[in-house]
Amino acid sequence: EYPFLREESTPQELKALVTDKITAWYDFAEKHEKLAKMVENSGNTISENGEPNPLAVLCKEAIDKFQLNADIKKELDFYNEKGKVLGIVPQLKFLKIDQELDEMSEAQLVEHRMAAQKNKNKVKNPKNDSEKSRFKNWSYREKKATELLDTKFKK
Repeated sequence: EYPFLREESTPQELKALVTDKITAWYDFAEKHEKLAKMVENSGNTISENGEPNPLAVLCKEAIDKFQLNADIKKELDFYNEKGKVLGIVPQLKFLKIDQELDEMSEAQLVEHRMAAQKNKNKVKNPKNDSEKSRFKNWSYREKKATELLDTKFKK
């Protein structure tokens, strides 16, 4: 279905997604089977003692695996059609940034690096996961833009 996976130019992260897709599907199927048995044995989805109900936890895990499998399919289909990374799967987040920055001109890279520095400084001391993620994202963008300016546009 994805002949580009045989090409040497295909990023290894995309090739690794195939393994993640297969694993996610089997994990989903396994959780689905357990879920079906639990639903058969107990129709109750609300815990009386306030603890997370195993049925609800299993439902969430099954849905998460199904969604991961669907997102990986979208990612592979997009790459197959466009030859670019879509970036909706967490494993390809930084590959998407690399691709985006690699297409920029020297002036755009300089501007992007300055914006990355500014945004990184806004979350200098990240307090929660969202801020940590933003800090990591902007730090990576700054580092990558600097690398590209030093290698691609070195005079």
